[in-house]
Amino acid sequence: MDFQNNAVRPIFARHSPGVVRSRRSVPEKSHCERDSMSHWIRSAFWIGPLKTGTEERFRQHMDTVLIPALRALPGVSQARALWPRLREDEPPAILCQVLVEFASRADVDRMLASPERASMRPMVLEARAMFDGQFSHIEYEVGEP
Repeated sequence: MDFQNNAVRPIFARHSPGVVRSRRSVPEKSHCERDSMSHWIRSAFWIGPLKTGTEERFRQHMDTVLIPALRALPGVSQARALWPRLREDEPPAILCQVLVEFASRADVDRMLASPERASMRPMVLEARAMFDGQFSHIEYEVGEP
């Protein structure tokens, strides 16, 4: 490799002879700054089977009741349900995955503490009554582009 003539450029770009500068021009953010400014997703996993005869009613309840209610919660940027159609490499038996997106960690906390969320509990219990599996959440910090 001929780095002297710039025939092959390394990961870093050469701007002047003997000086190598990173292409990244944005200064690194501290952990606290990343937490407060980064995008977040709270995901609910419905893993396992539905009770017999509830398939259509469960899907309708998720799409027309729970997802619109989640979208209306304070701090929520977007909410949607994912319905698996093709499975590869033996993944868990996810019936439905719900993604709720937030602009910041503070928005997640605001939603979690809201009275509007507490008032949704009967809607969630109605969906869980149709379900014979495991229900859990994972919160993700979305990486920088």
